[in-house]
Amino acid sequence: MIETDTIIVGAGPAGLSIAALLGTKNIPYILLEKEEKIGYAWRTHYERLHLHTVKQYSHLPMMEFPNDYPRYVPRDLVVKYLDAYADKFKIEAKTGVIVKNIKKKDGNWEIVTNSDSYRSKRVVIAAGYNHSPKIPKWKGQEKFKGKILHSKEYRNGKEFKGKKVLLVGAGNTGGELAIDLWENGA
Repeated sequence: MIETDTIIVGAGPAGLSIAALLGTKNIPYILLEKEEKIGYAWRTHYERLHLHTVKQYSHLPMMEFPNDYPRYVPRDLVVKYLDAYADKFKIEAKTGVIVKNIKKKDGNWEIVTNSDSYRSKRVVIAAGYNHSPKIPKWKGQEKFKGKILHSKEYRNGKEFKGKKVLLVGAGNTGGELAIDLWENGA
């Protein structure tokens, strides 16, 4: 069993932030990430994705976005920033690690993964929620002849040119996809 002070589950922006802050305090940690790269969600979301808040209020602790980045940072630059953040703070994630079980035992946490077992004083869950799409079912859905697609699977609006599209959801993602679809002729 591998022992450390803190286990961080998830190497997206929240997990990287916690790792950087712990590192600056010389608190030992291990960062576990189920995907093969840090910031996986940012690497795989739709192409048009931008931060929905201005960069001055969106950076991670102790490292602002570069001055030459636009006010609303696009997906590819966020990925570049996350990689630079990990480099600056010497953050190394153990990737391809799937956490299977976390339980409290004798005042510590025991974490079982697909590759190792860990013991730590603390566990930080920074896994996010984008990995599990929720697609509602409705009466008659099976008769629909068109395509039903969750935003997690959406890349860009090119395949929808000249088609009618019903977009469900008016949050930030829905708004961005609506613009992308319109700009691509849907």
